[in-house]
Amino acid sequence: MSVKNTENQYGILAKFFHWGLFFVFVALYFTAISMVDMADGPDKYEYYGLHKSFGALALFLVGLRLVWRSINSTPETLNDDEPAIVKKAAHGMHVALYILMFAVPLGGIVMSQSGGYGIPFFGLFELPTVFAKNETLFDLVHNAHGWFGYALLTLVGGHIAVALWHHLIKKDNVLKAMAPFAKPTKA
Repeated sequence: MSVKNTENQYGILAKFFHWGLFFVFVALYFTAISMVDMADGPDKYEYYGLHKSFGALALFLVGLRLVWRSINSTPETLNDDEPAIVKKAAHGMHVALYILMFAVPLGGIVMSQSGGYGIPFFGLFELPTVFAKNETLFDLVHNAHGWFGYALLTLVGGHIAVALWHHLIKKDNVLKAMAPFAKPTKA
């Protein structure tokens, strides 16, 4: 398997970023839904620390993924038979996913720091503080972080549904091109 993308399959690095981010966002989701209902105490603060660590990791990986995508071609032959409107919708969904994959963790960092809290990174170090404590900013970003999180979850659900539609209904190579070990079939 190639490190770079080919005309009909994503390369190792693109797959690593895609699936790595998927699992990081799953961890973010489960730490988020777990910590909000917990009573204040060491367990809750540990979940907050994990959530913040995964958020910082997500932001870093999204940045690397975007850089890799900008210097690497995308397997365009996967969508050759799609109408132009479908291609535009797919492109729009990917743009929205990238925007939200940046906005959600970045909003979490702004929210935490403007609330007067640091951002630990898995107990190894703490991210530098960029935003001073500011209750107004905290309140504004707190709400946006939650709503953007729901929007990201919705888009990821749509992304999964479309990938399964390609695989199960259209029976094309779109899902196979990004699956970790699958090889696309010849058309």
